Amino acid sequence: MTYPTTPRPDTITYMAQHDPILAFLGNCVIIDHGNSEYSVLMHMQQSSVRVTVGERVAAGQVIGRLGNSGDAFGPHVHYQLQSGPQVFRDQSLPFKFQNIDVPLSRGRYFNAK
Repeated sequence: MTYPTTPRPDTITYMAQHDPILAFLGNCVIIDHGNSEYSVLMHMQQSSVRVTVGERVAAGQVIGRLGNSGDAFGPHVHYQLQSGPQVFRDQSLPFKFQNIDVPLSRGRYFNAK
């Protein structure tokens, strides 16, 4: 499912979507890791998602490109780990990147592993 890149705030057009939560997420991929763990990657660039529903993915595989789709106010990828596939309904889970030992802050660039 794709939604256009978010325009400047003074030019936003609201449209009815079949699922308002999915419209908020923009171009989104949800990965089922098994054991009730799901990765959610949101706000990816329009037409950049490189995987399809049901496809198996591997570590290091390109999923999509950083973007500004859905309800985003600038280019970024929102990542979260949760206990089920329903965004904002299933419980968020704690996670840690292998190469980050300090708390992250908004606007900080890093290569996640």
